Amino acid sequence: SVLSQTHKDLELVVVDGGSTDGTLKILADYGDRIRWQSASDRGTSDAMNIGFHRSTGDYITYLNSDDFFASNDVVRDAVRDLVNRPADILCADLEMIDAETGRLIHRIPSQPKRRWLGGILLPGAFIKRRLLEKKQFDLSIKIANDHELFSYWLEVEKASVVYVPRVHVHFSSGGVC
Repeated sequence: SVLSQTHKDLELVVVDGGSTDGTLKILADYGDRIRWQSASDRGTSDAMNIGFHRSTGDYITYLNSDDFFASNDVVRDAVRDLVNRPADILCADLEMIDAETGRLIHRIPSQPKRRWLGGILLPGAFIKRRLLEKKQFDLSIKIANDHELFSYWLEVEKASVVYVPRVHVHFSSGGVC
């Protein structure tokens, strides 16, 4: 879904934890359209930090292995939103999709005023690079690693947030929000 975006000024960085299932051939087939790395890492937080360090963009967004953009215009719309309403973080909603049928299970709204679990949702949030330069994912946190990070950015860095009431990302019912 990233390579299908109508906004073409973007980069795709894939951090693979050392797959042995044919993923590497698929990644290699994309040539220079994807920057990727495959090596064992210390978990999701480490992989996300590696991805950040390999990126060059002003804003970073994360998609996990079973996540995909809800439309081909997500990045275009996010760029337009950030031009019109500059912010450190642009967040939107997620939709959980049934892994077997592809049908919508339910929509999960970002709630940026909420400062703990369930506030800003990481997949599809566009995060200004300066925030990740200040603080990255804590390797000791194994699940919901984004919540501690968003709390820090909001409370300590006083990050500004814009919420848009639309869906940026779909994720599989087998994944973790």
